[in-house]
Amino acid sequence: MSINEFTDEQIHDWNAIVKSAVSMELRVSNADVQNTVKMMEKHGFKSKGLWASMELPEHTVINFWKKELIKDSKE
Repeated sequence: MSINEFTDEQIHDWNAIVKSAVSMELRVSNADVQNTVKMMEKHGFKSKGLWASMELPEHTVINFWKKELIKDSKE
């Protein structure tokens, strides 16, 4: 799905959700783990854990927290 397929209202809603989030758990394909971590860090999140799951073949689940909520955060 490309950005052009979202309505302005959907984009506004997702923007508000991300700005309000203190943590997120994402399922991403194994090939996209590094890119997802970089993207989330760009938006103020730090990964706190990742794991593979037998129920999610070829995917990794990544737990992200807002950087300011992580005690050992350098930023």
